[in-house]
Amino acid sequence: MNRQKGLAPILIVVLVTLIAVGGYLIYQKQFKLVPVPQSTQSSPSPVSQNESSSSAETANWKTYTNKTYKYKFNYPENWYIQTLGDNRYVYISDQKLDIKNGIDSPSLKYDLIDISYNPPNQIDMPVTAPIGTKQKLSQSLSVQKIADLNIDGRPGAKINFIDQRGNKLNEVSYWVSLLDNGTLQISATSSAKINMVDQILSTFKFTN
Repeated sequence: MNRQKGLAPILIVVLVTLIAVGGYLIYQKQFKLVPVPQSTQSSPSPVSQNESSSSAETANWKTYTNKTYKYKFNYPENWYIQTLGDNRYVYISDQKLDIKNGIDSPSLKYDLIDISYNPPNQIDMPVTAPIGTKQKLSQSLSVQKIADLNIDGRPGAKINFIDQRGNKLNEVSYWVSLLDNGTLQISATSSAKINMVDQILSTFKFTN
């Protein structure tokens, strides 16, 4: 009798434990959480700001084609172009141009960009010279190559003009090789026009 009384509490504890475990298992089966799969869709790559802004700015520009020296480029629709010397000299400006051949000095009269053709051997320093190369043009003026360029597959050079004291001038020039046919020289007469030169050169194409 005493042994039965001693077993009773143990049986009660076992029974309560079994009931608790069984209830927990039933709860888990009915309310089991299903994990939501993570989305693997990647975010779109950011568009290069430089590329998008450059193409947007030049999208509505006008096109100039030089049939004599076989190149073309785009320029702002509200800018002006004048050519001289059988298309050898091309002047581009946001000012209306009235340059008299043989009388006016365009770079002194206007703030502009000019593109001129130089026959072979007229420029002693080749566009493929190492960066840093200097060339004396006159007693008071020298040029120094500061960067390599590639304009529509043609080698070129970015040039700084330097006075006799070694000071860099505002005018910056870009020389582009026409291979065996000479060189194109693209110059800006002021620092305000340098960025425009870069944009124009981004649209530059040779047509031969």
